[in-house]
Amino acid sequence: MANKRKSFSENTNIALFNQVNGICPLCDTPLLYEKNGSKYKKYELAHIYPLNPKPEETIVLKGVEQLSTNVDDDDNLIPLCKICHGKFDKPRTRDEYNNLVAIKKGLIAKTKQHEIWHQYQIEQDINKIISSLYDENINLDVEEIEYDPKQVDRKADKSLTNLFQRCFQTDHKS
Repeated sequence: MANKRKSFSENTNIALFNQVNGICPLCDTPLLYEKNGSKYKKYELAHIYPLNPKPEETIVLKGVEQLSTNVDDDDNLIPLCKICHGKFDKPRTRDEYNNLVAIKKGLIAKTKQHEIWHQYQIEQDINKIISSLYDENINLDVEEIEYDPKQVDRKADKSLTNLFQRCFQTDHKS
């Protein structure tokens, strides 16, 4: 029984469009065009592994890696310009399929990295750490330099930040 062609939601289209940065991943053509001040789609969502493989495609694709068991899953879909979609589908070759799988795997990995980046707000956390290193009250009164040798832990007074004091203590203990 043949799978019915599904109409994908606007959100799915947006997510997949953003995943390829609005550019056809095969030919670098923009996936939108503008006419009379409005933007229009000039792409189609392509099934990487075919929705309804023809008998010859089943033979060609036998044993290949599939990115999902569900052909309508986002991992098996990629926006392609209409020209590249037509070339990819007719006829579908094993090399073209493997190339598109490799491209999609890279896009999936990049998407996951972005999700992790935003989930953990790494940049904000790094900024907080850097700010805290310089946030301490530092005594800026310049004292006269002494040339009497002292042990490091005696030299580490309150005029140094906690970070430097910890570094001296760690170095002195080893």
